[in-house]
Amino acid sequence: MSGTRDDLRPLIVHITADFPDAMVSGKTAVIRRLVTAATAFEHRVYSLNRQSGHAGTVMLPSGPGVTAVAYKAPGKGLFLRTRLLEVARAIADDLERHDVPVALFHAHKLTIEGLVVEHLANVSGKPFIVSIQGDTDLKIIGIRRDLHRRYSDILSRAAGVATLAPSSGHAIAKAFAFPEHHIKVLPCLTDTDGMQPAPVIGKPRFISLFHLLSASRKNLDGLASAALIAAQTLPDLQIDVFGGGNPSDVFAAQDMIKAAGAGRHIRLCGPLERDGLVERLHAYAGLVLPTRRESYGLVHVEAIFAGLPILWSKDRGVDGLFAANDTGYRCDPDDVTDIARGLQYLHAEETVLKASIADQQAQGSFDHLRHKAIITAYETLVRQALGEKTARLEPA
Repeated sequence: MSGTRDDLRPLIVHITADFPDAMVSGKTAVIRRLVTAATAFEHRVYSLNRQSGHAGTVMLPSGPGVTAVAYKAPGKGLFLRTRLLEVARAIADDLERHDVPVALFHAHKLTIEGLVVEHLANVSGKPFIVSIQGDTDLKIIGIRRDLHRRYSDILSRAAGVATLAPSSGHAIAKAFAFPEHHIKVLPCLTDTDGMQPAPVIGKPRFISLFHLLSASRKNLDGLASAALIAAQTLPDLQIDVFGGGNPSDVFAAQDMIKAAGAGRHIRLCGPLERDGLVERLHAYAGLVLPTRRESYGLVHVEAIFAGLPILWSKDRGVDGLFAANDTGYRCDPDDVTDIARGLQYLHAEETVLKASIADQQAQGSFDHLRHKAIITAYETLVRQALGEKTARLEPA
């Protein structure tokens, strides 16, 4: 993270609610991977944690270059900007107290972190870049229409704008009449970067993978209803759902399966260890995850890297990152009959799809999703932002 004071690399201050810290260690490691891999820069991270309440901000050191920030705020986005302005002032004071030589701020979501970084940029005069995360950002802009002018101003002032996937970039551009060609696609770094083909199974056996707390958002109920339809032509259909959760999460997921009458075709299989993930994926014909909302969908990319065809949702998550017809089935997550068609398609075309994915792996068609390409894209984004505060990027 943060290096010594004689470090000549530009220092980026990251504001993110999605970084493991001393207060909440179980957060996704996606942004930590980016920060760790982007060695051309020095980094300092402020990791945000909201607690239900009305006022108050505290900080806790969380290792080299990382500070956990807890703040109290009501739920449902009430007093959102007011509470985040207090957070921004606390961070500004901390930066000044430690004499941090900031070169650039990075807000890792528009609708939350962007409000913090806006203030930090105002008081410091430093440029900033903004990332778009489809799930949270699109949810909040749908609720807080009173902040649309503020979000539009943040986008316009940003020295660079990035999105995890084309789908969320398109939605934000449309919502704020913002030029879509100014938005750089910056995918997430996967846990592993290797690729290999998958063997043909020849059976309608599929895997789904998510934390059961997110069962509704991941559309388990829709998948269960679709499985019952697909089973009319695929009587031996089996979908193994991997993922942990507390007792309430498990009961809720099981109830979704029972309500659809799909207990014969879908089973909960518990958490899946990262070690041996590829071997586990290779036991299936495809990965099926027709999510209702999704910022990215890292497991879809991991499946492609493992040579597995995928079922994913239109205009969500990874949509737009690869050719639909050559990698799996692009479904309407709100149409269970279309999800069912996707299950049938993945089974019928398993051999063709796995051969196509293997060819694309060999030809480098997925290299834009690998570590080297993503870090190069990030370095370009940052260097252009540092070179000129109003710099705009060419289309991805």
